[in-house]
Amino acid sequence: MASPKKRDRKIEGKNESSSSSAPNPDLLDRLKTHELFSKVPEMCIPYSVRTNEKGEVFFLNEDLCKEMGLLEKESSTKALNKLKKDVLEAFNLKIINDYDRLNHTSVNSKDVKPFFCFATRYLQLQHKNNQGKTSGDGRAIWNGTLSHRGKTWDVSSRGTGVTSLAPGVVEAGIPLQTGNTEYGYSCGLSDLKEVYTSIVMSERFYKMGFSTERILAGIDIGDGLGICVRASDNLIRPAHLFRYLKLNDHHGAKNLLDHVIDRDFKNKKIDFNSSDKDCYDKYLTYFSDNFSTLCAKSKHSEVFVWLDWDGDNILIDGGIIDYGSIRHFGAHHNKYRHQDVDRFSTNLDEQIKKAKLTVQIFAQLANFVKTENKKPMDDFKKTKVVKDFEQDVLNKELIYFLQDLGLSKNKIKEALSWRSKEVKAVHESFMKLKLKKASKSLPCEDGKNAWPALNANHILADLKKIVSEDDLEKYKTEFTSFTHNKNFDSKEVFEFIDMISKLEKDLNFKFNYSGDAKSRLTTAAILHIVDLIADEKEPRKIQKKIDSCVNFGRESQAGWIAEIKDLYRDEL
Repeated sequence: MASPKKRDRKIEGKNESSSSSAPNPDLLDRLKTHELFSKVPEMCIPYSVRTNEKGEVFFLNEDLCKEMGLLEKESSTKALNKLKKDVLEAFNLKIINDYDRLNHTSVNSKDVKPFFCFATRYLQLQHKNNQGKTSGDGRAIWNGTLSHRGKTWDVSSRGTGVTSLAPGVVEAGIPLQTGNTEYGYSCGLSDLKEVYTSIVMSERFYKMGFSTERILAGIDIGDGLGICVRASDNLIRPAHLFRYLKLNDHHGAKNLLDHVIDRDFKNKKIDFNSSDKDCYDKYLTYFSDNFSTLCAKSKHSEVFVWLDWDGDNILIDGGIIDYGSIRHFGAHHNKYRHQDVDRFSTNLDEQIKKAKLTVQIFAQLANFVKTENKKPMDDFKKTKVVKDFEQDVLNKELIYFLQDLGLSKNKIKEALSWRSKEVKAVHESFMKLKLKKASKSLPCEDGKNAWPALNANHILADLKKIVSEDDLEKYKTEFTSFTHNKNFDSKEVFEFIDMISKLEKDLNFKFNYSGDAKSRLTTAAILHIVDLIADEKEPRKIQKKIDSCVNFGRESQAGWIAEIKDLYRDEL
């Protein structure tokens, strides 16, 4: 069996100097071994990789490919087909895992790649070991980095085989074969529908202004399985760093945090690097700002992200990942809890407090890296970024709310400077409508939930059309009867409408709704759409349907999607 090599060494007779001088170097020549393997080697578990028996690219993110320099702005069919071939060569992979090595699994040497990939260690609450000694990437590998015009992306793939860090492997206590389903989270593979969902949701969230990992390509490897190739300018999670805090490993914590800071500096996201004497305090402020933005935007847009203190299900910049537990609601489902085997998630409101705790732990980490002294977490409760966190979230919520009302940046600044009391009152009135519930907590397909009484987002979108109580009928959820629901009084809606009218006069602006209530695709709608996409057999048609779903409400109004959207207007 061939031994793994670094990509910056010779590969099939080509070296760094010859490939960089070529006008259009192949993808595999541009994909470099990730510097983490030399900077923080203990964090990385290397795996030899082999080509899958089958593989077909059914999705290629052309916009992202152009941004990464993999395609020209105007690309021919020939160039697209060439890139798809390169994608298969670089990413259509399966790891030769611990089970394979232990059992001497037969592998054709021609299928073994002359480079390695690796899984990374990070904290995960569902693991018994709370120091991150057994947890991390369970079915994903880091492929390397791609750079273009001064920007660097981390690239990883999900669905490439079960690693030694998978919860099922830890539970079994022995290496498991890829595809094993005897233990929880032990398969190491990805269902094609899951890949479709990740593509659609990640690109829709990206276009909404959320930070998120993006899907570079989707590969069908047969038998209803696929590989999801992901790219981000920084795929590190807070959980990667917090692991070193738990281990009381100053050297590892400093090396990794310096890498994070220097990568963000290189990518022009921050204006300081790890040589700045105040870099750790500055990065703490930057970290807190990103997480308060995530919380404000998520709450305003009804996006549930399973946040917890360990910083596992989120990127270091507050970027959304792992779309299996992400939920985009049509109405304010702030009582929804996702069930993962034997535990329930936080909810939409609690994720703000969990994010605040994550910021507090990051403050502890930053101090640890600075001083080499690990102080108790409670010592950082009064850190300025922690004390100010919830107020920062509210301030940003108000900005998003005013944007939905159609205010310009200058008008928003004026509103928050001179009419902040009135703005807060209008926002509180709107939130009261959102929080009205038509049911107690009830079981749902993937957890439990208490259903809202009405869809306040659609009320806001149709504000000028609502003139009588009869007009409110279409904004009810299926659990609501306005006549008999003691939690709801229609007068509250009209009081809110009057408050908006008064705010229009006070601020001298004309209400013009600019939110996404009418074009929003809930998670339930997307899952329904994914079922229809899965019925397609041709990659060209699959790509077309995924693209139409991603761009729904922006570039095209696909009738088949609009009908589905309306079925799930208020749903999860």
